[in-house]
Amino acid sequence: MPNPGRTDGGPADGAVRESIVSELARSVSVEASAGTGKTHLMTDRVMRLARHHGDISRIAVLTFGEAAAAELRRRIRARIMDMPRSGEEGALRRTLAGQLPGACITTIHSFAASMLREYSHIAGIDPSFEVEEQPVGLDELRRMWEEHLADDPGRLFECGRLIGLSGNELPEMALEVSSRPWFSSAGCLTEDGSSPVDWASARLNALEAILSGVPEGDRKGDAYRRVLAPARAFLAGLASEQELRETVDSIGHSGGSAKNWTTVSRSEATVLFKDTVAAVFSAPVSEQFARLVLPFAEKLRRLRADDLSTLSFDEILSRFRDSLEKSDDLRREIARRFRHILVDEFQDTSADQASIFRLIAGSGRGFRKGSVTIVGDPKQSIYAWRQADLELYGDVKKSLEDDREGTLAERITVSFRSSPAIIDLVNAAGPLIFDGRTAFDCGYSGFEPAPGAPAGPKPILVILDDIREGGGRPLPTGDAAAAAAYWCAEHLQSHTGLSTKAMEWAVLLKAGTHIDRLVETLSEAGIACSTTLGREFKARAEIADLAAIISCLLHPGDRRSLIRTLRSPHFGLDDATITTAVMEGLSDWSRPPGSLASSSPAAALACRQLEMLRKASRDLPVADFLQTLLSETAAVPVMAASGRDAIRGLSNLAFLVEQASGGAYPSLLDLLRALSEEAGRTELLEEPSPIAADGTVSVTSIHKSKGLTFENVILIPPLQYTKAGRGDTRLLVRERERRAALRFGRAGDGIRTPMWDALAEIQGRQTLAEARRLVYVALTRARTGLVTFVRRTAWEAAIDEPRFFDEVLTRALRGACEADPGLVEIQEIPCVPPGRGRSRRAGVMPQIPADRPLAALEPTLPLAPESEESARSRAVELGISVHRLLEKIDFADPAAWLCRARESARAGREDASKAFDLAGNLFSAPLPFDIRGARIAGREYPYLRRTPDGFRSRFVDLLAEHGGRLYAIDYKTDDIAAEEVEARAAFYTSKQEGYGQDLADSLGRAVSVWLVFLSPVRCHHVGDFGPGSRLS
Repeated sequence: MPNPGRTDGGPADGAVRESIVSELARSVSVEASAGTGKTHLMTDRVMRLARHHGDISRIAVLTFGEAAAAELRRRIRARIMDMPRSGEEGALRRTLAGQLPGACITTIHSFAASMLREYSHIAGIDPSFEVEEQPVGLDELRRMWEEHLADDPGRLFECGRLIGLSGNELPEMALEVSSRPWFSSAGCLTEDGSSPVDWASARLNALEAILSGVPEGDRKGDAYRRVLAPARAFLAGLASEQELRETVDSIGHSGGSAKNWTTVSRSEATVLFKDTVAAVFSAPVSEQFARLVLPFAEKLRRLRADDLSTLSFDEILSRFRDSLEKSDDLRREIARRFRHILVDEFQDTSADQASIFRLIAGSGRGFRKGSVTIVGDPKQSIYAWRQADLELYGDVKKSLEDDREGTLAERITVSFRSSPAIIDLVNAAGPLIFDGRTAFDCGYSGFEPAPGAPAGPKPILVILDDIREGGGRPLPTGDAAAAAAYWCAEHLQSHTGLSTKAMEWAVLLKAGTHIDRLVETLSEAGIACSTTLGREFKARAEIADLAAIISCLLHPGDRRSLIRTLRSPHFGLDDATITTAVMEGLSDWSRPPGSLASSSPAAALACRQLEMLRKASRDLPVADFLQTLLSETAAVPVMAASGRDAIRGLSNLAFLVEQASGGAYPSLLDLLRALSEEAGRTELLEEPSPIAADGTVSVTSIHKSKGLTFENVILIPPLQYTKAGRGDTRLLVRERERRAALRFGRAGDGIRTPMWDALAEIQGRQTLAEARRLVYVALTRARTGLVTFVRRTAWEAAIDEPRFFDEVLTRALRGACEADPGLVEIQEIPCVPPGRGRSRRAGVMPQIPADRPLAALEPTLPLAPESEESARSRAVELGISVHRLLEKIDFADPAAWLCRARESARAGREDASKAFDLAGNLFSAPLPFDIRGARIAGREYPYLRRTPDGFRSRFVDLLAEHGGRLYAIDYKTDDIAAEEVEARAAFYTSKQEGYGQDLADSLGRAVSVWLVFLSPVRCHHVGDFGPGSRLS
């Protein structure tokens, strides 16, 4: 690679690079596009500063990843070792070499941690503090939450609506809030800082003022006026939510005369009315959140503030920032110690990090002259989800550049990475990638190839033909993913003889949705690959089940773990058996009630097995215990017999046994912590994927490829046709304005606080802006070969305003190709699913002889005959599948939804087909109302239930409202004969006497409870319940 610091025959921006390196009097701000040699530039600048000061220990070189820090340290060491060994240079060489081991060339987190340890007497912290992944573990968080609830039973009942909506989510919401000290009152949920009730009242007053100018008799005005009194009564606690909702649902938004609406238009009035009503409905539950959750969040803050011996990764930065803010002595000492701070990847700076830099090197509103060098590229800021703030980067960069006397601001534009062919494509597509106009977007700055760089092959654009014959809806996503996987396998096979170097090939993905299919296809083609993607290990069913049984053994009184364990393939008890055992009083398997042996012998047997397993866990090493567990329970044969991702599940369990054999888990508690706690942040940014072994294809994410270079890259964008966004978001924040919004309940039918829509729109703009930058990062990872996929449906569509990554990519590439058709080589391939006519290269997919039916194939694993436990497990799996389908189904048009879902499901699976059939049966059930026309109030709806162990959240399968009545529907997937339905219904009814009453008490309104058996289709009315008493 040419030396990017030279100007004699070097790059076109050589003079700019030399000025950056040699600047000693001023601070320096550098914008460095992808592949322009910024690491080389930073090394040159560090060495120039070290020579000038004769001291490298006075320079802090900070990066945002350990790999980048290690590479900078390696290069600086190499430069020092290359210095002359004699004369003045030799003396300087010995000085710098002696200082290098203690030089500050590290990550921002490591820098902050080392300063806290060194100046612990000022920071007020234990110098031997340990670093944890999370501030509070999930198990500890839940325990503390239960204690918090028990502190004030009266408060608990006053907040019943909040717990009914979001009970299980509240501890995690409190943990999120606790990391934001400014979020200490419900005023953060409104635009003006007033309480939610005051805000809603003010909105009602504003609406009333507008309506006062609309004459009576105007249809819309009269309708809106009817809501004012009930809304105020609701805010005052004089009317129920049901009464207000009935009033709101009874009015329409049409009608009215335009001439009557002089202050605002009718359409504006509709928006104002809906916003006002939403604010009214959210006000009481927001106040409940402030009463119940915010004090718990403050407890978490105090807990962390008082803990001087452990810090989370985020707390390292916040503690260091707080210490700098509070101590003039600390600021002066660190500023004296480090004359110059160089920050790499400054576009990924968070608010805490920027504050730290300003406190150390600041002067007034800016930085001290000559004190900082920042290097970054706004086009590569892709870590907003880890608090990277591109707006903040712009603010800091502007403050530096505005001080023209104190700052040198330059841009380097020559790429030493990508071939001219790739650079030409990126430059043509760049203006279309970066044509956003929001505060979160950045403009495009082009770059150019290094002098004399070989042109390289044209990038390949693969168009996946996902259009069905005859038109209509595009082919399922899985078909497009399969076609892309097969093309990759064939393309890589045809290039295997060219090179076996490491970093030769990479397949980049934005997400790992279809990673399994890709990896399996490459493996079947004989292509070695390494990946860090795939389904989250700890979220897999077999791992979660293992965590549950270990928790159950360690904590016999943990009822949640006990019930999951009994349901899991380890034991496979059905819901009826578990319900019987619980109603008999089983809450601790180590002390089962005496009547359990006769009422539920299967549960009694499971308790005896758990006792034997607990003894084994005490006597055996972890690895031996795991082998005992897997051999003594039904999990392995059940998984093998199910055929459901069996090989991968068994491999995961074998992997844990292997890890335990190597000493990874000294105790069972260590294993449980590793399995059950959420993955924490081990560094501010994701480290790049490990370099793959020679001849191995790296399959990784765009985020993980940041900072790496591959000879050839294949980019597979998301192949979804629609994206609804994340439905699990519960908290939105705008740090700059210190405002927040909350969602209570499920995404589709929950309650949202007033600023939710505004903050969601801001988040959407941020997400789109980052998607643009992700496209740029992906297109600039390759040196020589670049392949990218697009769907024909997107390629041929008119995408004026892209919304997602794939639309940004497709629109930009199409525009570039229209401007210059010679930029790329276009290949088109059909999206033909495996087994539907696609010809495949031998070895990619094994062929089944035509004269041998599938049923005659021997199983790849020795399968045990299906046991009673296995059958029960399959029944449980079927029930779970049906419930998941009914959680997502479109109640307005269930048949069409099921048809589309069947097309996307894996073909040929009998259990999947049965699940679809059972889900569809709900809509032929003889309920006393048409479920298609009902208002769905909640699916898997949480409510509060009193138990012998205290209050617990429970769930009802479906809440539907029709004709002013509320119905609670419990689905049953029991495989029984028609003549057994009545007895089974009586069994469920007798065992769930308190179900309807608890639900009515929690909701504060009458509810009619029904059981719906899905095979055969039958309905059973359990009863009608009102708050405090049964109605019928």
